[in-house]
Amino acid sequence: MTVAEKMNAIEQIWRSLRDDDSRLASPSWHKELLASRKRMHAANETRSLRLGRCERTNPEKSPCTLGF
Repeated sequence: MTVAEKMNAIEQIWRSLRDDDSRLASPSWHKELLASRKRMHAANETRSLRLGRCERTNPEKSPCTLGF
């Protein structure tokens, strides 16, 4: 397959998954993690960074790459 054909296949697969999300259940830990992060944010226990700051930060030490 050419790169263009591979990209087209990926797009088709993604579109089919997006259009039929009823079969894509999130794992229970995902809901729990989101709830925990929401509580932390509400309690002002998190910090926010603007996207521009993330892009300028050293990728090796960037909080943007740590999943926060």
